Parts: sequence; C-alpha cells; structure tokens
Amino acid sequence: MALSEVCQNIIEHSENKGFVGIQKYHFQNMGKNVVKIAVMDIGRGFRKSLSERFAIRNDFDAIDKALLHGTSRYADEGRGHGLAAVRRFVNQWNGKLSIRSGTAKLSIVPDWARGKEKETNLTPFPEAPINILLPEIYPAFFS
Repeated sequence: MALSEVCQNIIEHSENKGFVGIQKYHFQNMGKNVVKIAVMDIGRGFRKSLSERFAIRNDFDAIDKALLHGTSRYADEGRGHGLAAVRRFVNQWNGKLSIRSGTAKLSIVPDWARGKEKETNLTPFPEAPINILLPEIYPAFFS
C-alpha cells in the first residue's frame, strides 16, 4: 500500500519520472530484518507543487502540510490523504519515514532508529526522495 501510494504521487505531482529501490537486510542494532523502500522522483519538489494552491513559506512547511496535514495541490474533495495514510501505516509497523525536498527533510523516527525529525537549511535538492524503513514484526520464515 505504501509503495503504491508514493509511486502514484510521482505520476500525479512530480510531472516527471521516478525511481524505486527496495532492499532487505539484517539490522544488527535490533537483531531483526528490515525492509527499506526508497522512492524518488526527478520532479518539482513539494514546495513548488503545493505553492500553486497555497502560500508556502519554505520547503519544510510544504513537506509538513503534505505529510502531517493531508494537503494536496488539487482542490478535489478527498485528495491529499495518501501520504497521511502512508504515515499511519509506517507508524503501525513501528517504522521510519523520511521525506526530503528542496532545503528540508522531515522524518518520523521511532525509538529504535537514528535520525533527526526536522532538518532545514540543507543544500537545495529539487527531487523528492521518500524513504520507508520497516522492521520485521514476526520471525522470518525464509531467512
């Protein structure tokens, strides 16, 4: 579900191409397997996309509006809930979620992971990589 949603966002919002990478590895700090899903478009970024409809002050506010407040660049009713659903899914699985766009990065960081929740004044990066890190919940049957 999460992969499908973030891939759909590439088509609808970036107006360009995107890339997906998925990797499974053993996270030694937890003694568990994790899956990392990385999705990146080569589009316009969150701020440019949302500023068509909203007065956005900076890149961090744009990511915040999309991820935490369900904002979409489209005015259609029912839009803008995709990233919020991804956030709920990642939280349910006690995973990590991070989005980088422009000069900012916003992350949802569980207790077991490292990283900053808010980063601003980063080197400008027009693309929008989204990273999801999901830990193994049940023992692996096919290790």
